[in-house]
Amino acid sequence: MTPQQAKDSAEYFYSCAAAENPCESVRCSYLAAVKGAGILIARHPRLARTRPLTRDVWTLLARLSPEWDDDIAYFRQLAKLRRDIEMGLPVAISANTANEVFHRVGIFLDRVDASCEETQVA
Repeated sequence: MTPQQAKDSAEYFYSCAAAENPCESVRCSYLAAVKGAGILIARHPRLARTRPLTRDVWTLLARLSPEWDDDIAYFRQLAKLRRDIEMGLPVAISANTANEVFHRVGIFLDRVDASCEETQVA
């Protein structure tokens, strides 16, 4: 996946995260974050050109820089919740929680964009 494809996908899922259903909002927010991490990975020559032993986006992102550690920890916690939602298991997510996740993903995507802009300037 190219960085632009990952960015387009992240924007799509983030726009879907504005859903009124809190579960759908969290699911789409999480997927937007995954695609955001994919932007960073796709822009890194060593990771983009090789076939890593893991396909876990959070593990791959951790290899790039410790600056993403807080985001990685936060989104790893959401991975199980997203999986449960997609499996149709009953999960209780409040509108406030969905809004917090949406906001946190927005901040993450802004940081990803800023990081990409810094890389282009350098």
